[in-house]
Amino acid sequence: MTSDGAEEPLEPAPVVPSPLTAEPPAEQYLVSETERSAALSTLVRACSSGRMTLDEFSRRTDLALVARTRSDLLAASGDLDVDTGLTRPLKRRWFVLFGHRVRRGRFVFPERVTAFVFTGEIYLDLRGATLVGPEPAIKLWVLAGNLNLLVPKGVKVAVDQSSLFGGRSLADHEAGASPSAPTLQVRMIDVLGSVRVSNDADEWGRGLVTKPAG
Repeated sequence: MTSDGAEEPLEPAPVVPSPLTAEPPAEQYLVSETERSAALSTLVRACSSGRMTLDEFSRRTDLALVARTRSDLLAASGDLDVDTGLTRPLKRRWFVLFGHRVRRGRFVFPERVTAFVFTGEIYLDLRGATLVGPEPAIKLWVLAGNLNLLVPKGVKVAVDQSSLFGGRSLADHEAGASPSAPTLQVRMIDVLGSVRVSNDADEWGRGLVTKPAG
């Protein structure tokens, strides 16, 4: 109250944002699959250009795969240039109908791949591939088709096959494999299908008609 008896105007109370309505910092938003793929692609490019060692690449890749928020993802690739607008997403679904699909040369094999094969074959040459994660996996549903894997010595392959009138041929490809070497998990459900794992390029490509990698 003032000296002349008038009441003093009250100061407006400060506005405190409600914890239910306040937006979290941008780095606390959940990571989208597009952002994760962009970070993984950036790590692959950095490793391929010699900007990090294979051990560091493996450690950062593990962080990116389990990252839940953007701040988690920044811990894996924040010091590298990530351009989500220009990065081509990794293909995680393959469809092979009445033909064959060939992947060879330098490419990134994602942590999870799903393939559907009908009267066709997949030829996968892993000698120049970068495998994402310690246990990347390919799951296949096959009707009258085959998976042909060419792997460098030291890379491990684990095959879990449920087959009707199918088969498998596994070469001794794990000789000299280190404990830290990645293990490709192959899970296949098939009718009249087969899995061939080899480290012999001539045997792998026997009968293969030359076709650009897709």
